Amino acid sequence: MNKHKSFSFHATAATLSHNHTNIYTMILFVMLFTGFLILTGCDEDTPVDPTPEVSVEAVIEVEPDDPVVGEVVTLDGSSSSVEGADQLSFTWELNPPEDSDATLDNPNAEITTFQTDVRGVYEVMLEVSAADVSDNESRFINVDVAAEMEISDDITTDRTLISETLYRVTSDIDVGAALTIEPGTRIEFAEGAGFTFLDGSSILANGTEDNPIVFTGTQEIPGWWNGIWIYNSNSLINSITHAVIEYGGREALHGSTEPANVTISRSLRQGRLALSNTILRHSGGYGLFIHPSGDLPDSERNMYTNNQAAVGVSASDVHYLDGASDYSGNVEDFVDVSGSDVNSDDVTWQAINVPYRMSGETTVGGVRLTIEPGAEFAFGQSGQLQFSSGSTIIAEGTENNPIVFTGTQQIPGWWNGIWIEGSDSPGNSINHAVIEYGGRRELHGSTEPANLTISRSLRQGRLMLRNTILRHSDGYGLFVHPSGELPDSEGNTYSNNQTAVGVSASHVQYLDGASDYTGNAEDFVNVSGSDVNSDDVTWQALNVPYRMSGETVVGSVMLTIEPGAEFAFEREGQLQFNAGSTIIAEGTPASPIIFTGTQETRGWWNGIWIEGSDSPGNRIDHAVIEYGGREAVHGSTEPANVTVARSLRNGRLVITNSVVRHSEGWGIYVHTNGVVNEDVCDANEFSNNAEGNCKIDG
Repeated sequence: MNKHKSFSFHATAATLSHNHTNIYTMILFVMLFTGFLILTGCDEDTPVDPTPEVSVEAVIEVEPDDPVVGEVVTLDGSSSSVEGADQLSFTWELNPPEDSDATLDNPNAEITTFQTDVRGVYEVMLEVSAADVSDNESRFINVDVAAEMEISDDITTDRTLISETLYRVTSDIDVGAALTIEPGTRIEFAEGAGFTFLDGSSILANGTEDNPIVFTGTQEIPGWWNGIWIYNSNSLINSITHAVIEYGGREALHGSTEPANVTISRSLRQGRLALSNTILRHSGGYGLFIHPSGDLPDSERNMYTNNQAAVGVSASDVHYLDGASDYSGNVEDFVDVSGSDVNSDDVTWQAINVPYRMSGETTVGGVRLTIEPGAEFAFGQSGQLQFSSGSTIIAEGTENNPIVFTGTQQIPGWWNGIWIEGSDSPGNSINHAVIEYGGRRELHGSTEPANLTISRSLRQGRLMLRNTILRHSDGYGLFVHPSGELPDSEGNTYSNNQTAVGVSASHVQYLDGASDYTGNAEDFVNVSGSDVNSDDVTWQALNVPYRMSGETVVGSVMLTIEPGAEFAFEREGQLQFNAGSTIIAEGTPASPIIFTGTQETRGWWNGIWIEGSDSPGNRIDHAVIEYGGREAVHGSTEPANVTVARSLRNGRLVITNSVVRHSEGWGIYVHTNGVVNEDVCDANEFSNNAEGNCKIDG
């Protein structure tokens, strides 16, 4: 609106009064003058100024008024004002003390924050501006160290906890940023409180030997607070070293985990932590729990004590545990290992000062597993350790530090056993070990329960087994499937099993006379009948008999039998030598070779049949052959303990200094196609043969 024009009303009125004008003239004049003022009061032609005047004022409000080190300070510029414009812009500047790394969260926001990290004076400056008009204000904020500080809100911006302050955590805090904790810092957690590290977060809690970081409870009660949960933080910098973590383990992070002072990862979430030189104690659950999806790299020299149990891991993470750590002094002195596949990288399972308690099925596939001397594995009921295709086991103990595979209870058949079911690696080796209380069930329908099983139908297994004790099995100490291999194996002890060893006839050569097979419920080595035709072999003398079942057929190889070897044949069993084979069974007067029956009954087994082997090397000397003669090798022959040749099959044998007795048929029967030493009927001792001692057709 334009301003009113000025007019000298007082001078005009005085003139009228002075001339004594009548009243009517005065009234008319006033009316005319008033109209003139009205007509001239607003002049529409007067120009309006288009640019209003702009004024701004910067105002800083600080919360809290007296912040302490480690506290987040809020800088509020919302009380700043502007006139003549619609919007203010804000520019903050922070000038912290010399040793500070503090920065503003957002220097252009109306309200911003920063975290104090050292004591001293922090200068804050705010510039507000609008339409090229600006104003500035600055504040000096004096920051001291708090004796105590409460943490009750989630940590969403990078934060450092300092040693000068005692922190009390009042609830379960989600950490979504970088949390750094200085050496010597003490953090006390209220009942049910804890730290949960989320995606994008990290923890760097590196104390020193003289100034460890302490995570504890507000009360010294195991299970008082939840613990440190590395829920979904896979940061490469995650580290806790030279720390004490105690009185946690109140609740589990997730249904896939267990309560613990420290939990790494959970189902569908990956966590990672380097943990070293740290004491984890007084947990209501585990000192440490690692989910199968978790990583614990470069971790060593920790102490797990006075917990319910030291550590809980999956088999895929056992290699993270080091022998320099101490796992003793817990309610349950085990490291709990849940069965899982081990197939990512070649790994070593170190010897620790408590047993690994193995539950479920652990399957090693496609990797090399090395087990250190002195390591002990206690398997839960129905547990098993299985080596599949592409895997290798190297379990090399020492005489003073054997590797032990046992049961959590000392009951024969408590766990299933070690199964080499598809691993044919030439490096497979078990040496100086104890394997006991297995044999609960068999690997496959083609095998039998055993402490140690090598191979199965359609799966080839291989193992070198030396200086190992296999005992207290509810089945065999060792079972080798026909497709399995047991090369260079020696010096083993099989005792207190149901039966020492079960093998096929094609693998008898793997059993050595230096091993001990005695002291079992059935003191035999069980041999299932099969073809023996791959390589020339030697059957060594053992300190128990070979119990031979079924038909054993030797073809195209030379079989040598050592003095003192004893073979007890099951009912209807037989030992047959086909074309191309050779038998050399030379005992001594003091150590004859014995071929007998599992029962002392005439005709219990069929006998020895030289039914196609005409090798000039065939020889039996100083042997006992008894209780055979059940069946004839062929319609052209007759039952006998020893039969040489048959129709259309040549046979040759030199047999001397042997006892041939208790046959249901002949002692020795020679077909017309057979060739024997001329004095065969005189060079041997015969007795109690039902049909006669010696018959040579033709």
